[in-house]
Amino acid sequence: MSGSALRRVREHRAAGHHTVLVTGAVRPLTRPLAALFDTVVAAELAADDDGRATGFLTSPPMVGESRAAWLTRFAQVHGFDLSRSYAYADSQSDLPLLRAVGRPTAVSPDVALYRAARAARWPVENWRTPPAASRSRFPDVRHDTTGVALP
Repeated sequence: MSGSALRRVREHRAAGHHTVLVTGAVRPLTRPLAALFDTVVAAELAADDDGRATGFLTSPPMVGESRAAWLTRFAQVHGFDLSRSYAYADSQSDLPLLRAVGRPTAVSPDVALYRAARAARWPVENWRTPPAASRSRFPDVRHDTTGVALP
């Protein structure tokens, strides 16, 4: 996770926003980030009768429309106003989720998301981690990862 991403999450937390990390990464990789977010949605590993990971997922990870549907339902259940909420994503597959909030931002976007963000006049930011930066502190789960802040 880049320094820019960490700062943004901390800014949202300081403002009293409920922070959400939605990722296709498996839950064990998100553990170092768990303290930064109020809610973490990650892929769950299946376990055998002895509690050992089997290498299979308990269900497919959320992508595309399913992330937007999950967020919409989560906001309804918990009383969050998505029109006042923020979302950060790097992939075209997250367009439905970005469109579901009032304050979307494309972060180090792929080409398709960059074009969509420019057409929609959304902010585009570069949060790439410099190659020399240490990655021992936090795992790199930025790919297939979306951040949301719900005021």
